[in-house]
Amino acid sequence: MVRLISALIIVFASSITTAHVNPTQLTVKHIQKADEYVLKLLNLALEKTRTTYGPYQLKGVSNGSTLGRRLKMLEQGYYDILHFGFSHERNKRFTAIEEPIFRGLKGYRLFLIHRNNINIFAKIKTLNQLKKNFTAGFGAHWADITTLKQNGIKVQEAVASHHLMGMLNAKRFDYFPRGIDEIWQNLRETNYSDITIETSLAFFYPYPIYFYVQKDNKSLANRIQRGLIAAKNDGTFKQLFLTYHSTYIKRANIQGRKIFHLQNSELSPAASSIDTSWWQ
Repeated sequence: MVRLISALIIVFASSITTAHVNPTQLTVKHIQKADEYVLKLLNLALEKTRTTYGPYQLKGVSNGSTLGRRLKMLEQGYYDILHFGFSHERNKRFTAIEEPIFRGLKGYRLFLIHRNNINIFAKIKTLNQLKKNFTAGFGAHWADITTLKQNGIKVQEAVASHHLMGMLNAKRFDYFPRGIDEIWQNLRETNYSDITIETSLAFFYPYPIYFYVQKDNKSLANRIQRGLIAAKNDGTFKQLFLTYHSTYIKRANIQGRKIFHLQNSELSPAASSIDTSWWQ
């Protein structure tokens, strides 16, 4: 009798456990410290496709120390999805979901500079002046470093991007181009009180940021793409984008700056024509 009761308890416990396990649920591994907006957009795309593709869960896993390392980790399946700036090399290694998640905003760059150079930068009137007399600091693995170099911008590279603030403070280069959704956070978090935001200039170049998955993970790529298109069509993509970026857009004072337009030769004419109407 004791054995029978024990067996029934085991069967009952097993049935309870089984009831809470869904073997068809999709798990999507992403970088643990992902940008909050990017993570919510990924969740939105998956939610828009739940009816067709089924349930899912997002799982954060630890960060790679550098961008180059994270690319390798995606390739090896440590991550299922990451977001990067477009490059031909990345499109060969991975499957790109070609729906720009920042709507071209990442191509708009303000400059972090040293306070001692405020008056010097205020006198810059042309792109040629900037190219001839000043050097930018930039991450060696960032895809758009090619764009800067191809447009004649002198660049001081750093493999670990967090070193760039210290290098700017030490005047190893003259300015650090940053996205308008990044620059105030960089300034807020830095320990260098002599670094400030230049107020009159900016770069703009076509620079789409895409979600990328492993080369053979077509199912996930198709699901995310369908979800993003659905969210774009019903307005929830735009609503989420503006919730996270409208304050930065206003603060950047785009209309009050001299914009230096750079060419991105990595892109086809079609890919260069990103719809920026959500923020311009």
